Amino acid sequence: NINYISAHRNPFLPWLLSTVIQQLAAKLQMVWKKNLTLCALASNKRTWLLLQTLRHLKERYDLVVAHNLGALYPAYHFAKSNGIPFIFDIEDYHPGENCTAAEKERRLFLFKTLIPKCNYLYAASPLIVEKSIEGLDVVPSYQIIDNVFSSDDFIFEEISGEPKVKLVWFSQNINHGRGLELVVPLVNEMKDRFHLTLIGKLNQKYFENYLKAYSECLEIIPALPQHDLNRELCRHDVGLALELNTADENRMLCLTNKIWAYFQAGLFILATDTPAQVQFISVFPEHGWQSGQSQSDIAALLDKMYREIQTIRHLKKMRFERAEGHAWETQESTLLSIWQEAASENVTS
Repeated sequence: NINYISAHRNPFLPWLLSTVIQQLAAKLQMVWKKNLTLCALASNKRTWLLLQTLRHLKERYDLVVAHNLGALYPAYHFAKSNGIPFIFDIEDYHPGENCTAAEKERRLFLFKTLIPKCNYLYAASPLIVEKSIEGLDVVPSYQIIDNVFSSDDFIFEEISGEPKVKLVWFSQNINHGRGLELVVPLVNEMKDRFHLTLIGKLNQKYFENYLKAYSECLEIIPALPQHDLNRELCRHDVGLALELNTADENRMLCLTNKIWAYFQAGLFILATDTPAQVQFISVFPEHGWQSGQSQSDIAALLDKMYREIQTIRHLKKMRFERAEGHAWETQESTLLSIWQEAASENVTS
């Protein structure tokens, strides 16, 4: 059963109450800094909405899973009230995301207090879970669940006879601060050798102020449904994973679905050297190269890539077949096993 909870202004009253409660909790939490409930309510207005919804659930449940920071305290509270175990799915290192100093302190307190009370953890990258459990006296069992897609989303597409190297980058939004400024001018300089496709919702102001000057070397495709996006990726040579250490700490630790989609499509990956992506390329060295986060570093690798493009294309089938063992179908069974194991454990403390 799926219960939707609106986080928008409609209906107005729940939105207004959640906003007022968050603001009031933030003021009170400045005095009672170690009050867990105040800290959770001040951190995320969806916390109150979830708490109210969970109060009215009548069914008996075996397990609770929190999938984001706003759900962490409600999941703990519901599990404790009902004597059942709970899991935290750490998709991001939330204290390392861009936020105020006060909010970072709240998030660190929530992690430090509630993670030891979890019956199990799973995370979207090794470095996210390592950072999340750093310094904890009690560490639950944990597992990495890769951010991968179904193997049915991808088909092998051989590329031959194309004179230009086909580069691709995608995101929900095409906007500044995503690393494009590092590579777009270089592709423009080498437009006789490279073609770059960007996929996502285009910020028109960003296009007018920046991308328009480079439009000759670019193709921009509007955001696509997941299946169509992954099929489109298969038609390219190289995927650009341009994460930046300057963005926030979480971007240094995460492995995006972007890099996994390139991997599953059999693309060669050009990945900037965030700690997580350095680790990824070290595990799968035949799937790409890591680059420093400067135009000179990327330019050198693009030049090398052009010279070796026939080998890169020749090995695409090998990369595609090796990636098949990392599809959602394999992760799904691991996830189900975690749920079954956790649900059979003793009640949460």
